[in-house]
Amino acid sequence: FIDAHSHSDDSIRRHPGAESRVHQGITTEVTGNCGYSAAPTPSGSEWSSVGSYFEALEELGIASNQALLLGQGSLRRGVVGGDDRPATREELAAMKRLVEEGMEAGAWGLSTGLEYAPGLFTPTDEIVELARTAARRGGIYATHMRNEEAGLASAVDEALDVGRRSGARVEISHLKAAGRPNWPLLESAIERIERARDDGVDVMADAYPYTAYATGLTILLPSWARDGGRDAMLGRLADAAVRERILAELPERIAGDPGGPELIRISAVETHVNRRFIGRTLRDVADELETDPASALVLLLRLENGGVSYIGLAMSDANVERVLSHPLVMIGSDGVSVAPEGPDAAWK
Repeated sequence: FIDAHSHSDDSIRRHPGAESRVHQGITTEVTGNCGYSAAPTPSGSEWSSVGSYFEALEELGIASNQALLLGQGSLRRGVVGGDDRPATREELAAMKRLVEEGMEAGAWGLSTGLEYAPGLFTPTDEIVELARTAARRGGIYATHMRNEEAGLASAVDEALDVGRRSGARVEISHLKAAGRPNWPLLESAIERIERARDDGVDVMADAYPYTAYATGLTILLPSWARDGGRDAMLGRLADAAVRERILAELPERIAGDPGGPELIRISAVETHVNRRFIGRTLRDVADELETDPASALVLLLRLENGGVSYIGLAMSDANVERVLSHPLVMIGSDGVSVAPEGPDAAWK
């Protein structure tokens, strides 16, 4: 089996036997998705290029094949930083060179994570330029779109526009309509993909067979609050006046996706202090802290230095079945390789 959407490009180094994959018959993983990839990294790191990353995997003797995509967010963070602004001409040229070098070294294309900083700060034209560079070497463009909730239709249109303008094959990552109010939007998204395919855009999608997704709690913050990276974001959360502005926007965001604090289940924190909240909903956290869900979210992020993950119980069974049965959709786990022994055993 091929896992068409994986995030094992980091975890495969911790347990090269990839037991959780090979025991299921998965022999190949497409990694580097959602705008993040383990390579290239800034110079001075363990590896600074895709080539040196692949060499490290070869030395480990990994049990599965790894098809790496170049994470646009990783490239942008290394060249532009975490600021909300377009890249300069020189910065764009530098990122295009990194794409060329990565493709030459064996990468399979470009990915974006347009709901995450710094990807969300990227203008469409900038994405087109990078996707065109990858396409010239046969690379695909895989995108965690800018919006998978109320703005699903316009996000699909943007992904298709990138494909038309760049000439890249398009893969829409984990196709879904997240958030109970948005479930009816899925059919329109599928129709847009079908029409584009009929018009000559080489587009497909991947999806996972779950009604829940997993991501970082910071994704629920408004985009302006994430401008400048983690330190800038934490500074805003610590500023009473700015925090009030964030708190005013959060209830609507929580209600839209996943559909309420009862559907947000904390899955990981950075410190042991708040481990008691793992497995509990944001509503539970708020009740224990004797506050409202938005305030509990902000407080937890402050206590954990921004490092909080959650599971969003956001999709419908009917929509998952509809997507998985579509002939243009491939299966992807959106997960990582783990093992019953070693560092990841602590996840149990």
